[in-house]
Amino acid sequence: MKTKKIAFLIIGLVILSFFLIYGNIKFEKIVSPARYINVYLNVSNYSDGWMNGNNIYFISEPGRVTRGSTIIKNNENKIVSIKLSLEGELVNMNILSISKNSFNLGPGKEENIEVFLSIPKDIQGSFSGKIIVIG
Repeated sequence: MKTKKIAFLIIGLVILSFFLIYGNIKFEKIVSPARYINVYLNVSNYSDGWMNGNNIYFISEPGRVTRGSTIIKNNENKIVSIKLSLEGELVNMNILSISKNSFNLGPGKEENIEVFLSIPKDIQGSFSGKIIVIG
């Protein structure tokens, strides 16, 4: 039993080290149209990220560009026109951006959306924003 715990600890440290070195965090979340994704940032002296429900959490160092991604899926039986918009203090501070603002999705199709946080060198604290999904 102790060997399994040590193995999981080592695997966890390797994964965390990868994120610390590369600063890219991939999240896969299927979001149906007419929903939102909350984005939270805590500027600290290390990098991490996770997703819980419709929430993406980033912890990142000042002066870094951190990247994550989410998947938008069309659960309808028809083509849906998707529009994404951003709001909140992360947008007002020019920190949060996404790879696409609009696209069409066929029935059952998915689209990967990159989420970028460009963190200034001179900030500390916690900030939030929102990705609005309309379609």
